[in-house]
Amino acid sequence: MARTSLVFLTCIVALLSSVLGGCIPARKNEASSPGSFTEYTLGNSIYGGAEIVRGGAQLWVNNAVSSGDLVRLDTNGNYALTWAPKEALTFIRGIAVASGNKIWLTVASGYLSGTHDRIVGIAQNGFVKEYRVPTYPAGVGGITIGSDKALWFTEHDANKIGRMTQQGKFSEFQIRPINKKRPILDSLVGLDAVTLGPDGAVWFTENRANKIGRISRTGMVREFPLGPASGPEYIVAGPDHALWFTEQADYIGRITPSGSIREFEVPTRGAGTWKITVGQDRNLWFTEVSANKIARITPSGRVTEFSTPGRGPAAITAGPDGNIWFTESKAEHTGLVGEWGAVCRFLTPRT
Repeated sequence: MARTSLVFLTCIVALLSSVLGGCIPARKNEASSPGSFTEYTLGNSIYGGAEIVRGGAQLWVNNAVSSGDLVRLDTNGNYALTWAPKEALTFIRGIAVASGNKIWLTVASGYLSGTHDRIVGIAQNGFVKEYRVPTYPAGVGGITIGSDKALWFTEHDANKIGRMTQQGKFSEFQIRPINKKRPILDSLVGLDAVTLGPDGAVWFTENRANKIGRISRTGMVREFPLGPASGPEYIVAGPDHALWFTEQADYIGRITPSGSIREFEVPTRGAGTWKITVGQDRNLWFTEVSANKIARITPSGRVTEFSTPGRGPAAITAGPDGNIWFTESKAEHTGLVGEWGAVCRFLTPRT
């Protein structure tokens, strides 16, 4: 009888955790020593995370699997649903945090929806304003705050870098013309990630064209070719006045503002290097989605890998507590029904 009651109570708690949007965090692998993980499983209603960024004393996570919900998370693992698009087949692709902790999102609409992609601003008081991207289809992706305080973002399906002032005025810059007869096969350069560089320009990756790009505040574009099949994914400004990026070919790249490139091989082959961030320890941290690892690379190029508790580590950021936070598509401890995603804290060890 006692066992039946315990099982029933466990089911109720799990159900409430999912229904209430994460008000009851499921905490696993609680850890307090450097080099250890704490895994916070998320209800399957907000399963997985495609992006995670720091905003003030909190973290912001978006859901890549269902309707693209935006979730606010504190460093104790408590989370709450903050915003979700009303339309079906609509997804949050990128998150940026501006001054005053205002949240900016790129929101992509599926082709079947027949609607334009949008830039969405969410103020601290919860006020939401949406701006329609001029080009259709755009395929918006990564977003960053430029040195001009404007929002810069990628348009994967249009081969464009977009710019929007915080008052909603758009400019778009064509990286390569689109062959409308064969757009996917011939024309797309694969604009994925974008970041503010140490030189005040905006830098981006061209995954299909195997290039790193730079665009000035006035729209002047310069491209830097990499090796064949390098497949640059995500890019971030490093602690050493250079930019660091991940490559599908299992390398981490470094490029200076003048265009000098170095590449460092990742120890695990087929690792699936994906997203990258700068830790408060002044090292670079990245995810290996296929190898179920996160890794640290020092500015001198020394790589150390750490196996994650769950599977599919994806987005990664330095948290407000000084530790590394990342998302998993499948938690080590899943829900009673289906698979749950997770957000993990990794207590940063000394180099």
